[in-house]
Amino acid sequence: MSVSFIYVFRIQEKYQYKLSQFVHVIYRVGLKVDSTSPNYLRLALRIVNIKSLVPYKTSQIERVTFPMPSDTIAVEKKKLKNPPLQLHYLGDRALRQPAKRITKIDEEVRKLARQMLQTMYSSDGIGLAAPQVGVNKQLIVIDLEIDKPNIPPLVLINPTIKQTSQEICLAQEGCLSIPNVYMDVKRPEKVEIAYKDEYGRPKTLKADGLLARCILHEMDHLNGVVFVDRVENSLALAQELSKNGFSQQAVKPIV
Repeated sequence: MSVSFIYVFRIQEKYQYKLSQFVHVIYRVGLKVDSTSPNYLRLALRIVNIKSLVPYKTSQIERVTFPMPSDTIAVEKKKLKNPPLQLHYLGDRALRQPAKRITKIDEEVRKLARQMLQTMYSSDGIGLAAPQVGVNKQLIVIDLEIDKPNIPPLVLINPTIKQTSQEICLAQEGCLSIPNVYMDVKRPEKVEIAYKDEYGRPKTLKADGLLARCILHEMDHLNGVVFVDRVENSLALAQELSKNGFSQQAVKPIV
């Protein structure tokens, strides 16, 4: 993690405006604030269009440091004996509640993403949505390369589907919230989504194959849908659910 020096500027009547509330925004637009000249502050305010800051009095110019965000969340890809979050299973009401949009992407959200990743790795998963750990927020973590520590995971905040392909693919799916149950599900072969990453940066992503399936699977969770709702072979599904201790009544078919 890199650190940049950010100054607090002296302005009229010995008031200064602390930049900590919008330093991340300045970082995102690429402005390096490293001078004690008030003109830099005015330029920063124009660029990021911030009108409300908290003034405070001080007798001298201060220099403070803020850790700048790295590109991705760093989490060791390993199993933990005691994962930080508890998984919820089919039949739990938490899995059926539509998730709420995240309005503020801050360290609390990034902490949740890290904990979700740790929980996912501990359960040999490749995808996890916040409702699966009892958190009613639109947050998804995905990692198809769990055996490659140098490849970062994918964090999707408030994802929306821009378009899907007309081509449909049938493939087997499983879910950490329905362990040991694997069934065939039809989904679009390709998907394009818009989302924000763990630092609030808007992004788009085009995916196909397993990644597209994983994204669509996890986005279903944000809408209170689990993959067994999409299984067409109800007889085979009932047998698999019963064999693993789940009730067929917990399924809400949408096919």
